[in-house]
Amino acid sequence: MVSYSLDERRFVSDSGDAPGIERPQRRVEYNPHELHGIPPRQLDEVWPLVESWIIDSAERTRGKYTADDIRQGILTGHAQLWLWHSPTAIGVLITEIVPYPQNRCCVISTGAGTNADEWWELSLARLEEFARYAGCTDMLIICRPGWEKRFRSVGYDRSHVYMEKRL
Repeated sequence: MVSYSLDERRFVSDSGDAPGIERPQRRVEYNPHELHGIPPRQLDEVWPLVESWIIDSAERTRGKYTADDIRQGILTGHAQLWLWHSPTAIGVLITEIVPYPQNRCCVISTGAGTNADEWWELSLARLEEFARYAGCTDMLIICRPGWEKRFRSVGYDRSHVYMEKRL
């Protein structure tokens, strides 16, 4: 993994999203100490950095998703990829906007990375901003039990227990 000093900026190149159309290559600047939404057209640029985290997360879904399913969801706009990348931590999050009959909900379906103490709370605040902007009235987080204490500390309640059985 490449490391950056605190004041360095990370660049992601963007060659456009239309195949066969030549465009000058531009670079998108982002601060490595913030959570950033990755546009579908930039997925190929960051995929090598996030792929192993997505594969590991997909394997925990008990066959509901593969990493390729998640990738396709991002490319089609059905899911959103978020990245926190600093010299000391990486956070990879996937969200989906789910419409219900009475409201819209932002679901955090995947969260993985290293040194979560650095990024989880700031990332959650950013995702809540995004959800409000997207017209959501609620957040829903699908997480393992160990994360419950963290989310309770910032106002989340357990509303259900999710049980599974392979048939």
